[in-house]
Amino acid sequence: MQKDFTHFSDNILPNFLPMNYQQLLKNHLLISYKENNYISPLEMMNSSHLLDEYCRLLKFEINRLDKESWLILKNPENFLSKENIRFIVNEFEKINMETKQLKVFFLSDHYLDLEYTVEDIEKTIILGETAEQLPPYSELLRSIKLRYPEKYTENQDLLLKRLYRIFPYLGTNSLPPFLFSKDIILLKILTEMIGICWNDQKIMVEELTPIEKSFLF
Repeated sequence: MQKDFTHFSDNILPNFLPMNYQQLLKNHLLISYKENNYISPLEMMNSSHLLDEYCRLLKFEINRLDKESWLILKNPENFLSKENIRFIVNEFEKINMETKQLKVFFLSDHYLDLEYTVEDIEKTIILGETAEQLPPYSELLRSIKLRYPEKYTENQDLLLKRLYRIFPYLGTNSLPPFLFSKDIILLKILTEMIGICWNDQKIMVEELTPIEKSFLF
């Protein structure tokens, strides 16, 4: 190349900037996927088809780095089905059991239909104008029972489902149609617990007792 430049300039010399292997891969490597002997750009691939590969790669990298890794997923329901979300949660749990070095954070504006446990409650943070980390399950249950308009008798599994259905709607003025009337009771209790003024909502109240109706309205 320097010889070529001498044909039209005696003063300009070409120089190549240093380049390493990582830069070469970053700028010039194109990854595609193959399905039924047909090769397509990776961005055209259904994201669910990559989950197995992603989890294997994640585990490999955690073992290679040998240090705690944080993974943040924002609104996974926008690009993964419920079944796929359950799948990756299960895989993440397996990876963490094996490596003890994976922390996963789900940031979601909507209810994620997962199997929740009492240990999940104190790991949950409600993000609004301020961040509110929930207390341990036993403390939250005690607070709910103190504020519930009558004796609260629902079992633990049902309460967990109700709580995670309503968490995304704390502080909102509109409610989705899939919430049950008893969900709304809990929503009002938790809304007032975190210091937000409750606005009366138009809901179906057939399943509520007279005392619950009086409390809600």
